[in-house]
This record gives sequence, C-alpha cells and structure tokens, in this order.
Amino acid sequence: MESKYVFNGHLFVEFVDPSKIKEEASGIIGSIPSLNGKESFAKYYEKVVKDNPRNKQQLNNIFFENTMYGQLKNIFIDRFSIKSNSLKVKDFKQRVKEILEDFNVKNEKRIHRSLLSLMSEDGFNLMDMLHVTKVGTSFIAGYDFTSRNDNVQTARFLFVQVVPKGTKIGYFIAGIDINFLSGTCLTMIRNVSDIKEFEDIVETNEADEPNGEYAKSVNRLYSTVNKLIIKRLIVKEKIKVESDREGMYHFCTGLERGLLGSIRDEVSNVTDAIVNDSLKKILKELFPKDNLFIKSETKSLSKQVHSLLISAYIKKNYKTNELIKKAKELNQVGYPTRIKFVSNKSNRGSAQSGGSKVPVAATDLFHSLYTEFQSAISLELWSISWFLDIGNTRPEDCEVSQTTIYAKQTSFRVVFKQRKPISKEFINYVVGTLNQYRGE
Repeated sequence: MESKYVFNGHLFVEFVDPSKIKEEASGIIGSIPSLNGKESFAKYYEKVVKDNPRNKQQLNNIFFENTMYGQLKNIFIDRFSIKSNSLKVKDFKQRVKEILEDFNVKNEKRIHRSLLSLMSEDGFNLMDMLHVTKVGTSFIAGYDFTSRNDNVQTARFLFVQVVPKGTKIGYFIAGIDINFLSGTCLTMIRNVSDIKEFEDIVETNEADEPNGEYAKSVNRLYSTVNKLIIKRLIVKEKIKVESDREGMYHFCTGLERGLLGSIRDEVSNVTDAIVNDSLKKILKELFPKDNLFIKSETKSLSKQVHSLLISAYIKKNYKTNELIKKAKELNQVGYPTRIKFVSNKSNRGSAQSGGSKVPVAATDLFHSLYTEFQSAISLELWSISWFLDIGNTRPEDCEVSQTTIYAKQTSFRVVFKQRKPISKEFINYVVGTLNQYRGE
C-alpha cells in the first residue's frame, strides 16, 4: 500500500514552513539520500513515507504540531475550573466519539468513507490524506490527547472549514488546545483576510447541494468551534472584562515603571524644586488673587511638565536600542509598544511607537499623555514586544516578538504579529504570563 501513497494535504501546506518540518523530521528520521532539498513538500512527504513507512506517524505528528503552533497567530484564551471539568478517559472519549459522529454524518458525501472510518476517538492525524473542496464543509483533520492515572491531561483538535477565496478554495483553520492541568483552553486561528463569496466554481456533480455556511472572520470561527467542539467537552468561565482590563493595565504599567523608574527619579531630583517654584510664579502672574486655584493647579501642571522633561531627557540621552537593552538587563519580559486606555475621568487616550523594536516610552506622545495614563482604570488594547530569550539566558540577545492584546466583553485574545512561525513553548510562555495578571 505504501508504494501507492500520494500526498493530498496540499491545502494545509500554506499554514506551515516546509523547511522547518524537513529539518525537524531529519533529526528524527535522518536524511533521505535520494532527496536534494529542492523538491516540493509533497514529493518530500511521499518519498519519506515510501522509504520509511514506519516513520509516517512521526512525520504526521510534526506536520500537525507545526500547523497547530506555527501560523495560527490569533489566540483566544479561555479559562475553566480544573476540578469541575476533570474527565476520565472513558468519558472523554465518549464525548469525542459523539462529536466525530456528528461531523461524519454531515460529511458522508464530502469525505471518502475510508477516511471517515479512520477518524477515531482514540486519536488520528489525516492532514496528509485530506483534500476536501466542498465549500462549507467542516471537519477535524487531527486530534490527540494525553492522560495520567485515567484522567485526561491535554486534548488538541485541528478544526477546518472549507472557504472560498476569490476563484480558489482554501482552508480556514482553528487549533484547539485544552489543558486540564492548568484550566486553560486556547483557540488558535490564522486570519484569512481574502475570504470571498464563491465565484462559479461549484463542482457540477454537487450543484444541486447548497453551499454550507462558513465563517468569514476570526471571531466567527472562534464562535463556531466553541459551539461544535469546546462546549461539549468543558464549561468555560465567563469573561470578566473589567478585571481583564485592570490586570492588563497593571502589567503594562509595571513594565513601564520598571523601565523608566530610575530615569524619572534622576530627572525629578534635579528639576522638582525649580519646576514647582517657576509654576507658582507664573500662576501668580496670571491669577494674582486666586491662591486656591494656584495651589490646586501647581501639582497637576508640575506632573505634566515633568513628563515632558523626562521625554526630552530620554530623547537626548537614550537611543532606542539602549532602552531595549535596559529592559533586558532589568530581566523584564519585554516592553510596551502601544497603549489604548480609559482614565478614571472617562478620558480616552492612545499612543504607539513605530514598531516592535521601538518602546512606546521612547515617543513624545506617550509622555504627553502620561498624567492621564497614570490615572487610568483599564487597558482595553495594548501591544507588547516580548523578548524571545525566555528566562534571560543570553543577556545580549534582544530579539523580540510583538503581540497585541485585546480585552473584549466576550473574549480575551492575543495576536502575534511576527511573520516567522511561532512555537508551542513561546505561546505557552506568553499565555501563562498574561493569565497571571487577569482577574480570578
């Protein structure tokens, strides 16, 4: 049978870096002498499977891992009670069996029966064999779980919808990662911006069938997988938007104060007395008979002037890369690059830098808004560049990955902005850090 093997997972390839999969596979399987590295991913896959049929499952697992954690960069973070959602393996597999049966009934005419029979509650990975082209079809391409002492520890699903992309067909994919040990459920989606209405490419033998409904946005796909899969396995906690936004504010300001605290002290020690005396004199000239007003305004104006002086001081004495090095030396996880906040006076403000390698603290706009930001009560949207050197094992390594965090009424989402593939380790690091600051 192996001699007739044909790779059919072409529509999945755009979600991975083939060279990375080849590199990982070579470390496990070893190099294939007849391959020169220039062949297509499909030819590579076929050759490996034909020459090393025993390693097919390992190659499939690498393909699955890279699809799940490489390019699905919109990550919705949900939490659930560990105690009340604990599942025995038997009960878990029964729930998965029911989910798969529902998919299989709908897909009886769209996916070959031999492939449907392989979709077992024990686990499967069929990405290399599935080529589904009927728009609106939803299916699970791969699924696995781990357990210990008959309790499920983790479960992962790769959910796919077939969508129209102009005159072509493509996949809209969501990776679901449920961790029963940490009480965290991740729904990971790659934004597909060019989903368009189907343009006269329905196969003639299925023209009498209506095109199925399909998601057209990241939020819609998140809602779809929640309904079809997640809620049938766990009960998620409701989003607590106020505590999420408050937690993100404390996280962001902690990074900002850690980075600029010593600089502020240095500027304040030199300028406090001069600024306060000057402001009092100016206000007395403007309002000679209103001592109460002068007293109340001096403190507020002093804060604003100090913020502007700190901005000027940073611009003169610190290059952008020096601020970044300072953050790394302080063993911070990264530095904010964008903020959008609401103050306790209901004033809104936002500031952002020129990119992932420019801290927002290096911008004039941030410092002009600083007094408002100090009195903020929530942070609904912000961006942070994370140091890729987890654990600060290489102090000189200041490479970063930028993310934007959205604390919404119905979801908590982090979006990875980097073009390169991300990794499972880095995703878990970011998610774990963010969850530390969210409300209980």
